Amino acid sequence: MLQYEDVILEAKEKDDCLPGEFGGIRHRIPWSDRVLLNSEIPGLHEVKELLDDDDASCLAEEEDGVGCPLPSTPEDDHLLDCEMTEVLKAGVLSDEIDLGCVAFIGIAIFFLTQPPIEIQLEEKLVFGTFFAGAITCLGMSFAFHTVHCHSECVGKLFSKLDYCGIAMLIMGSFVPWLYYGFYCDYQPKLIYLSVVVVLGITSIVVSLWERFGEPSYRPLRAGVFMGFGLSGVIPAVHYAVAEGWFKAISQASLGWLILMGCLYILGALFYALRVPERFFPGKFDIWFQSHQIFHVFVIAAAFVHYHGITEMAMHRMTIGDCTNPSQVLAF
Repeated sequence: MLQYEDVILEAKEKDDCLPGEFGGIRHRIPWSDRVLLNSEIPGLHEVKELLDDDDASCLAEEEDGVGCPLPSTPEDDHLLDCEMTEVLKAGVLSDEIDLGCVAFIGIAIFFLTQPPIEIQLEEKLVFGTFFAGAITCLGMSFAFHTVHCHSECVGKLFSKLDYCGIAMLIMGSFVPWLYYGFYCDYQPKLIYLSVVVVLGITSIVVSLWERFGEPSYRPLRAGVFMGFGLSGVIPAVHYAVAEGWFKAISQASLGWLILMGCLYILGALFYALRVPERFFPGKFDIWFQSHQIFHVFVIAAAFVHYHGITEMAMHRMTIGDCTNPSQVLAF
């Protein structure tokens, strides 16, 4: 283990965000100023919980310690002999998520700036909820994977925001489908939208729970969001029974919604089961590990959903207004 015995550092109390004890340092001092004085760089078992929860990945255990959080400033890099696996993995994930986020920002700007004669304000608001959910989810995920190695506190904070973003995406995805699927049926539309809001708020509250981000709760995280997403089966079956399966497929884009659900579930299973790194330790630390696969499925599912609700909106335009206008109220 490396020793740094020639360094003298005056402890400062200006940063409350960092843990009071890490790697032998017993002072709460800014991470940018933190050095290891007469102490050892922590080994794998000491820092794994501070990093991403992909604990099935094989971070090579070296004598010099691995995977420690990064200092905040480049000039402090020489003080920490850190394994760069987590950094490279975060960089790959950030680039991947950033592309999806930028793509949805571009689509949202194009859609929302169309003249009212082509897309009415109400339709813009409906699609806007989906765009807001997708951009928030991907944006929070990008931010988390970019800064989570800064410190334990910052990592935990942005981890919570990341989970909240997932709940926002699910809520935003429900709104357009329920709006167009039950366009002429105000009561079930209102009920289902209310349930979605309640479930979404519940998911956000659970996401803010301190222990929710721990590695041991990984299956619970996947289960919460899978359960929230699968709750959409109820209104889908309702619509299919009331209108017929053929109409559900042809007019309500049920086929696209099923594909979207399968992509979300498959991605969540990769994430929860940590495939493929659990079967090939050390082979997928940077590329093609479960967290990356999960995000690929999430982005693909979001685009599939966008295509599905676009088809629903186009169909709504072709058939015109409801036969009983009194049933149609703004949600």
